[in-house]
Amino acid sequence: MAKRDLDHLIALYDGEIACTDEFVGKLMSQMDRLGLTENTLIVITADHGEEFFEHGRKGHQWTLFEEVLRIPLILSWPDHLPQGKRVTEQGRIIDLVATITELCSLPPNTETIGTSLVAAIEGTGARNLPVYAELDVADHPVSLRAIRTPEYKLIWDNRGQRFQLFDMQLDPQETNPLPAESIHAARALASLQDWMG
Repeated sequence: MAKRDLDHLIALYDGEIACTDEFVGKLMSQMDRLGLTENTLIVITADHGEEFFEHGRKGHQWTLFEEVLRIPLILSWPDHLPQGKRVTEQGRIIDLVATITELCSLPPNTETIGTSLVAAIEGTGARNLPVYAELDVADHPVSLRAIRTPEYKLIWDNRGQRFQLFDMQLDPQETNPLPAESIHAARALASLQDWMG
């Protein structure tokens, strides 16, 4: 794609984000006017990110690189959660139910598969749980699995039976795969295979 066209596409995407931000602001202002803010836990997130040719593709149905997997998670609840705090630990979308349940002091749901993020938010406990992801669409040429820890990320190509391993501390843009014989590759691959069952 020509740079001018790509810049235009990114500008349109940024416009969508700005529009969403504006309407979230309007919603929050209306909640303030109605006196609902103090008693309402607000959770803002997304289901996926978007690629703009960082790794040769556009959209979100081709890879499991960070531009697709990293999504926003914003929690707001005055007098219950710290304002403006940024939590650097990894979170997973499956952790939302357990987090909301704990924050709202609801009885635990035995069917919840995630782990609450409350300790990470409060700074009272380290989680360091791996994040697992998969991309498997019927009649699609791509079938991928991934495991992401704070240090490393392994992306497994299920159809090609091969993988790429990245050092997320030294290579956050995922441009220089590590050698396949790395000890980290063996550990990550074993963990991913356990998850895949």
